[in-house]
Amino acid sequence: MAEATGKIRTAAPRKTARAETRPAKPAPAKPGRKRGSVNKEVIMAIASAMFRERGYDRTSLDDIATGLSITKPSLYYHFSSKEEILLECIARGYILFQQKIADRDDVRLSGRERMRIFIEAYVDLLQDNVLSMIVADERVMTDAGKAKYRNYKRMLNRDLLERLEIGRKDGSLAFDDARIVTFGIFGMVNWMTHWQSGALQIEPGAVSHQFITMILDGIGKA
Repeated sequence: MAEATGKIRTAAPRKTARAETRPAKPAPAKPGRKRGSVNKEVIMAIASAMFRERGYDRTSLDDIATGLSITKPSLYYHFSSKEEILLECIARGYILFQQKIADRDDVRLSGRERMRIFIEAYVDLLQDNVLSMIVADERVMTDAGKAKYRNYKRMLNRDLLERLEIGRKDGSLAFDDARIVTFGIFGMVNWMTHWQSGALQIEPGAVSHQFITMILDGIGKA
């Protein structure tokens, strides 16, 4: 019988009927997740954290599978591609943002107050790894992915523009070009996704309060 070293064992003496053989020890199994413990939410949480830390284009499906301690085929059971994971995160973010708005909003409020509600809900959104994927780089997407992503962006822009126009009509806001104001607000708030991890530990309420103060009141002193 061959040993692990590859040497050949000499024959046993005739007085011994048969050399005792022992079953080889099985190789230790690689640590992994229990069956059924991986679902879309778990995958999105791990993948979005990697996208945010490394960048979408520098994260592979192999990286995500390794981070989840599962095989790549197991990952394909839930998502057909890396882009599908990203787009699902974006869709989830938009849906939850709309829910946050619906819970706080009231059409009887002034445009200024409705702007405040929008910014508070949006800052809350960007504090979460999965939901912050709503701010993505469309250059890394396929044409089909870009089309879906741009649709979500248009809906967000339209919502903010409507609140600005309401504020202009009721006199609670004053500005020259609503489009420039919209681009400026999203440009400032979206940059949160590039903040260092330490800054992201700031209480969301403190972040949104400071943003709202700068946007609605400015930082100049009369």
